Amino acid sequence: MVEEKRLRMDIEEIQRYFEWRKRINGTPLKNIDFYEDGKLVKYPEDWIPEWEFTGLNNLDFIQTGFYKYGFEGSDNIIVLEGRKTKPN
Repeated sequence: MVEEKRLRMDIEEIQRYFEWRKRINGTPLKNIDFYEDGKLVKYPEDWIPEWEFTGLNNLDFIQTGFYKYGFEGSDNIIVLEGRKTKPN
């Protein structure tokens, strides 16, 4: 029988993670410069009010791919108002 490898999680690491999330999500999206592969990510500024209307957070802005596609042309699923929707 193969024993599963156990995961060690230091409480201090978890606390730093949540502080990091709080810092990112507590900063207005318009004041964050995101970088990908060392390059500044650019997206239309008018996407910010559209994004803020979703009620999702700044990390979700990246996780969902909204920063790449907005509501147009994305294959990503975004959850809005408790239902899954695929942007057109």
